[in-house]
Amino acid sequence: MRLNPGLSRSHTSVTVVPPAPGRVASMVALHKISETAERKRPNQSAPPKVRRADCPEEEWMRKRFPRVLTPDAGRVFRVHNGSLVGFQSHYLLPRCLGLAGNEVDPWAYCPETSEYLHYDPERGIYVAATEAQVESAIVSLLEECARTSGTRRPDALRSLQRREQITPLVKALRSVSVLPAATFEEHDATCIHVRNGILNFRTLELEPFTPERPARTAVPIEWSPSALEPTRFLQFLDGMFRDPDDRLLVIRLIALALLGNPFQKVVILQGRGGSGKSTLVKLMGAIVGEGAYGELRLENSNGRFESARWMHKRLLAQLDASQSVLQKNTHILKALSGQDRMQPELKGERTHVTFVPRALPVITTNADVHLRLEGDHEAWQRRLVILRTEAPPPPRAIPDFERILVREEGPGILRLVAEQARNLLAAGELPLSAAQRDRTEMFLAQADPVRAFVRNEVEAAPGEYLYAEEAFRAAQSYVLEVGVDTLPAPNTLRALLGKEMEEIHGAHKSNSLPPRPGYSTKGWRNFRLRRA
Repeated sequence: MRLNPGLSRSHTSVTVVPPAPGRVASMVALHKISETAERKRPNQSAPPKVRRADCPEEEWMRKRFPRVLTPDAGRVFRVHNGSLVGFQSHYLLPRCLGLAGNEVDPWAYCPETSEYLHYDPERGIYVAATEAQVESAIVSLLEECARTSGTRRPDALRSLQRREQITPLVKALRSVSVLPAATFEEHDATCIHVRNGILNFRTLELEPFTPERPARTAVPIEWSPSALEPTRFLQFLDGMFRDPDDRLLVIRLIALALLGNPFQKVVILQGRGGSGKSTLVKLMGAIVGEGAYGELRLENSNGRFESARWMHKRLLAQLDASQSVLQKNTHILKALSGQDRMQPELKGERTHVTFVPRALPVITTNADVHLRLEGDHEAWQRRLVILRTEAPPPPRAIPDFERILVREEGPGILRLVAEQARNLLAAGELPLSAAQRDRTEMFLAQADPVRAFVRNEVEAAPGEYLYAEEAFRAAQSYVLEVGVDTLPAPNTLRALLGKEMEEIHGAHKSNSLPPRPGYSTKGWRNFRLRRA
């Protein structure tokens, strides 16, 4: 641009000299950069940053949740022109109420079960909560801040309690305070939550509740090492079982349930109707706690959602089980007692949750039922516990008898159970008397009598012979002795004998045994009957 010197200053003409063609592109680029910088320049009209001293609400929150709101942490509230207008972050306040900042009653979220959880400091357990309850907790915290922080703008705090402000905080809790379902499965099984603390079964000492030792269930009984003898409870057991070893076994089974069934047992309680079987199971359920006791429902075990009901349970009961139900679902009992990892589908969710069942299965029946052993005699021999009661029906039924016993003698019952739990942990197994082991053997023999005969009545004997007809007659007598009402057909029994001899003893039938009067030459070399 040049001035024409022949004109006055007021009439100065301007001659525009166009830039060189090569400079046009660079000038456009500089203009765009200038515009971008102008947009990024801070708003000079924005209010100055509010000092902490000018925000008592912020100071109140920092004193309340020092573990989260450290000096380097961000601000909870967003302030504009001296007014609280919102939350600086949707994640900071949920962290304060969650596991990171709340030492008393934290809120959490379990992603596998899609549950909000709230720690109950009175019971020491995490209980399921709804979104509305989480919202209420946030609103209550803001209201407490409005009343006690010394703020001069309580209405502004109350304006933050609107749903559109609170809902994002509730959603944010799902990612900043997570408590996986596996956390509850990985707890120390030698410690159990009772009404007044955490009872250590190894030392029988009581420890205080803490959110850092998570549990979903608790025994609804106070621990007292000096509790009186539960005489009414012991009288109830005396009336059901004549053998004192069986009465002691019942107490040990309750202890086993509280320990999470570490020895992988299945209990079958047999007896006629009215003998107290259901009452005993309900009493066991009342001791382990309502949340830890569930119905087994083997007839529904193949349902998509059924096994999810077994989570967090210590006792699962199938009352009055029929022969057909047990026969069809023996494999479910085996998986449940074997504590196989399960992955059920949850209702209303598109995800699966993985857990290990720790419950003690208890089955009551009025009849002589049998399991489908499918050749797994050894496994069931280790797992089965058979209890049988011949008690007559009581002259007068007492409604809610199990609840009465827990209410009146709960501490005494818990003391007996805890002592046996300590003994079980020391022994590393569930001790059984000879009579109790014999009951299990008889039960297995009735379930698969031919296999039991070959296992129990045939032995190796080098140089001797077991003739097929001799084994057939002995097997018939054995099957009747163990209480089986119907004998297998003769050809079926002979075929089963050959199959079991091969599977158990590895013995193949010979057709050329030395002649013996009254017998064919078919049989097995180097074997004999134990009774012979």
